[in-house]
Amino acid sequence: MEFEHDDPVQRARPYHAVREYTGVGAWSKEARHRAVEAGYEAALILAQTADIPNAVIAALIRARFELPAFSTLERITKHVRALAHRKLCRKVFDGLTAQERKELDQLLVIAVAQRRTAFQTIQRLPQRPSRKHLEETIDHLEWLDTLGSVGTERKGIAPSLIREFARQAPTADAAELKDVTPAKRYTLLLCLIHNTKARTRDAVASMAVQRIATIPERAKDELRQRQLEQQQRVEELLGKFGEVIAMVAAESNDSRAGRPVRTLWSGSGKIEALQQECSAAKGWTGNNYLPLLWAHYKNNRPVLFRAINARKLKPAAEGHNALLQAWSVLCEKPHQRLDWIPLRSAPLSFASQRWRRLLQHPADPAQIHRRQLEVCALS
Repeated sequence: MEFEHDDPVQRARPYHAVREYTGVGAWSKEARHRAVEAGYEAALILAQTADIPNAVIAALIRARFELPAFSTLERITKHVRALAHRKLCRKVFDGLTAQERKELDQLLVIAVAQRRTAFQTIQRLPQRPSRKHLEETIDHLEWLDTLGSVGTERKGIAPSLIREFARQAPTADAAELKDVTPAKRYTLLLCLIHNTKARTRDAVASMAVQRIATIPERAKDELRQRQLEQQQRVEELLGKFGEVIAMVAAESNDSRAGRPVRTLWSGSGKIEALQQECSAAKGWTGNNYLPLLWAHYKNNRPVLFRAINARKLKPAAEGHNALLQAWSVLCEKPHQRLDWIPLRSAPLSFASQRWRRLLQHPADPAQIHRRQLEVCALS
């Protein structure tokens, strides 16, 4: 029998046979309901529009339904995405008080003494890690923290959508945001504030780490410079020591050999000067640059204190509890001028042996140097 392509009954027969053989259901109201349900759930957690059709397709395959045309998937994606975003924005809107909404609206208004809106100030980008820029970034973070609570009203919003809303906010200026519905406007602003806070905290931490990393390098450079300066002093000491050796070699009698040596060093202050030169020459041998760190740290101390205390510190490992305990002791009285503190208040289990020798008091091992402990904790 000849097959009639225009006959809907004959055309449906192979489709029905294939579906019956594979166990796949036809596209229907039930399949559409399953697709919309899966797309809506995906739109609540996925930021990229292209990921929603993939979630719909996966749900239809699991439910053993026939896949629709791609244009149908596009329409479903647009519908569920808009529906999900409206629900999230409404949830944020309902979680805000009238005062909080008013404060968010003020971000889009130019104050009398300002040339730009607070909305533009929020988008300030971090700069290179100089001490001045680090202070400005910390000031910016502290200002962001004054913009109000953005925690409770964001509950239920996936992190990927927070980033997506934060990305959308800077694409519009203040005037365009005023024309957006209040629910979406507040959601975009809150997500932008939240995302900017996170990026600014990361910037403060990164800039502080880079500032701290320059301190040992400068101390090493100073040590090398001092060692070069000591080279001439060492050569002079070796020359004088050579004279002493020549005198002892020329005279076998100990008592007679000692008189010319004493005569060589007799005079006001010669012995004391020689002792000082020997101490200085021994002090900068090797690669121990730790005593030089404080001189390069003290100018950065205020801004580094602010940068570190701007973050909530938690131990990354069990052995870091002692480090945090020592840092908390230092933060209790940051302006205290006391040089030595009891060892029991700040355990040194995190410090190396070289640091412990430098920190401990030479006459009282139960005391440690407070200023050097700051440098050790940050190193």
